[in-house]
Amino acid sequence: MDGDRPTTAAAAASVRSVLGDDDLFREILLRLGFPNCLVRASLVSKRWLLHASDPALLRLFRERHPPRLLGFCVSNDARYQFVQLEQSPELAALSRRVASSCNAAFGCRGPGIGHSRNGRLITTLFHGGRVKHSLLAPLLSGESEVQRKVRAEVYVLGSGGWGFPATAMTEVPNPAAFLTKMLPPVRGKVFMVTSFGCILGLDLAAARFLMLELPAGVGRNYMLSSAEGSGIYLVNADGFQLSVWLHRMMSNSDGASGWLLVDTFCVREAYSSAGHNWVWMPQDGDFLGVDAVGDNAEFVFLDYARYGVVLYVHLRSRVVKKVYEQAPYHHGFFRMGLSHIHVSPFMMVWPPVFPAKKRDTIKSNDPTVL
Repeated sequence: MDGDRPTTAAAAASVRSVLGDDDLFREILLRLGFPNCLVRASLVSKRWLLHASDPALLRLFRERHPPRLLGFCVSNDARYQFVQLEQSPELAALSRRVASSCNAAFGCRGPGIGHSRNGRLITTLFHGGRVKHSLLAPLLSGESEVQRKVRAEVYVLGSGGWGFPATAMTEVPNPAAFLTKMLPPVRGKVFMVTSFGCILGLDLAAARFLMLELPAGVGRNYMLSSAEGSGIYLVNADGFQLSVWLHRMMSNSDGASGWLLVDTFCVREAYSSAGHNWVWMPQDGDFLGVDAVGDNAEFVFLDYARYGVVLYVHLRSRVVKKVYEQAPYHHGFFRMGLSHIHVSPFMMVWPPVFPAKKRDTIKSNDPTVL
C-alpha cells in the first residue's frame, strides 16, 4: 500500500508546480475568503506579497468577499464594551483580539465613541476640563490623537504638495444638536447626521456647506450609509417599521435628484416570520432607535430602549437577530427615558494592511516556498 502513496518529494514537486503558475496561484488567493488570510500569505515570500497586495487582485477579492462585521461596541452603564458576533473559526481570533483591545481601552471609566469605520474608532475622553480625541485601531495595534475643529478646512494635494486651506463656515439652528456620524466623501462631498431636521453636507471642491432635506415623513430617527460612490442611503425607523431611502449624487450638483424609497418592512413581522417569538410587550410610544447602518445599507443595528435590547437586521435578507440585552435592573432607566444604548459596528479593515518585508524568513524545507 505504501507504494501507492506519493513520496514527500513528489508531493512537494506537485505543490511547486501548482503554486508556480501565477494565474492558478492568484485564483487560490481569491478563494481564501478573508483579508487576514491574504496578509498571512504575504509573509511567505516577496513573490507572495507581490500577488497578495496587487490592486487588481484586491478589487476582485473584495467583490467576492466583502469586509465582515466582527462585532460592535455598545454602551453599558456609562461605559462601552465590545460584543463579539458569532464568527467562523478563521475570524474568531480576530474578534477576540478586538474585544481584548477595546475593553482594555474603555476600562471602568473609559472614553466614549464618536465614530467607527473600517476597523478604527474615534474616541472622546473628558479630562481636566478638556476633551481628548484619540484614534483606536485594535487590528492595527495603533492609537494616536486626532484634532477636532469647529470649522471645516479643506486642503488640496497638488504636484507641489498640500495647498493653502480653504475654510468653510455656516450657521445652523443649534450647533449643540450635532451628532458625530459623518460619512466618507461621496462624489467630493461629505455628509453628517444632525438632529435639526436636515442633513449637513460639505462640498470639498467648493469649500462650502450645503443642506440636504430629509425624505418626506422622516424625522430624527435615522442614520446614513455610503452607496458605493453613487450616493447615500438613509435608514429610518418609525415605530417598528423600517424604510430605506437612496439619494444619488450628481457630479455637478448638490444631489438634487431627490430621495428614492427602495425598501420598507416591519421588524416585528420579519422577526416572527423567522420562527422567533416576539417576547417583548409593546406599549404605546415604543419605537426602535436606529443606532448604526453598514455601507450600502447592508445591515442596521436597532435599539429597543424600553427593554434594553439591541437587534441586528441584515436588510438584504431580512434576517433579524437579538444580539445584546441590558441587565434587567437597567430597564427602568430606559422606561423613564434616562438612558440610551449606543452601538458602533466594528468592521474588518479594508484594504488589508500588508507589513513591510525586510527579509525572507522562510524555512528551506517548506514545500510551498518558491
